Amino acid sequence: MISLQVKFDKRVAYRVYDEITTEIIVDENGDLLTTIELPNDERMVSYLFSFGSNVEVLQPKRNTPTNKAIDSKQLEKNIKHDMGWQVFNCIIRVSNRKA
Repeated sequence: MISLQVKFDKRVAYRVYDEITTEIIVDENGDLLTTIELPNDERMVSYLFSFGSNVEVLQPKRNTPTNKAIDSKQLEKNIKHDMGWQVFNCIIRVSNRKA
């Protein structure tokens, strides 16, 4: 399992409240912040993809923009054959381009 801090767009609030059982914080824009535990495999990727552009992974820190160059190399080196993490890293890169 992996713990992810995520931000959901307010447009999917109905789904977040239905599916997430951890504490949910509403920010000043109405978006929802929470921490979720997901299996560290293709189910994680599938679940995140099911929200489309309405979800942003805020943590784990190694995928933040400031550490992107170092962490991309580290991810490639350490978990090259883990398809879930490769796709997860792609999600982070796309998310960072929007910022």
